[in-house]
Amino acid sequence: MKYNFARLVILMFIACMLLVQNQSALADNDPITQYANKGVKSMIEADFLNYQKPLDAAKDNFGVNADDSFANAQLGDGIPYFVVSNKIEANGNSFTFGGYIFPIRVNGKPAGIVFATEENGKWSIFNIKNNTSFEQDLQDAKKLLKDTDSAKLLYDQRFGLYIFAVQHVTGESSIVPMRDHEFLKLKKHSFVPMADFEAKLDKLKKEKASESKNGAVQAGGAVLNSDSSNAGSKYYLPIGGGLVALGTFGYVMVRKRKQAN
Repeated sequence: MKYNFARLVILMFIACMLLVQNQSALADNDPITQYANKGVKSMIEADFLNYQKPLDAAKDNFGVNADDSFANAQLGDGIPYFVVSNKIEANGNSFTFGGYIFPIRVNGKPAGIVFATEENGKWSIFNIKNNTSFEQDLQDAKKLLKDTDSAKLLYDQRFGLYIFAVQHVTGESSIVPMRDHEFLKLKKHSFVPMADFEAKLDKLKKEKASESKNGAVQAGGAVLNSDSSNAGSKYYLPIGGGLVALGTFGYVMVRKRKQAN
């Protein structure tokens, strides 16, 4: 009798351990494996204070109610994003770390995203975009992935890229667009083999390399192009660190003045 009771206790203990491990695995199956640390987020939160008043002046573009204010805004976790390398590689396209994207929420509602970049060891805001569907877009894309998949966000406005690059446990890789891309013929939420995507992107990179920078805007040392479908007028608001460009581009771009050496 004692033997059976002891055996039952051991079996129950093993069952509980397996349950805890399974729940932990379910909680940790986020395909994005690394987020901005507290130090980086603290610097961006401090820098964001400089942009609250200009953003309040354009709150309609960010879906913020008239009686709300960016003074009440909170930043979410910083999600690493990658951009296309400036170099055209002979064998495929490489992607480089661009920085972090912090979702903005005002009174619990999505109110755009902040792009953060690092320069000389200091993190600061590069630009702010009124993409209010960002968090939902990520969640919808994650639902398409398997628990064993890992992913990184490719968000390159120069090429109109807004996709997940997915590494499968089989060793294969693919992309999952989070919106349609007419030129590259990418359909939202479709799985496209990485090799096929890179071939299309390589062609686009070569075409852009041969073109002039017509329609581009210089900002913070980098050139960003507005989406062709969203191109339009813009105006500027003065802030302590430079200018904020607003308009039907679909984004707010922070133009930093270079500090004197």
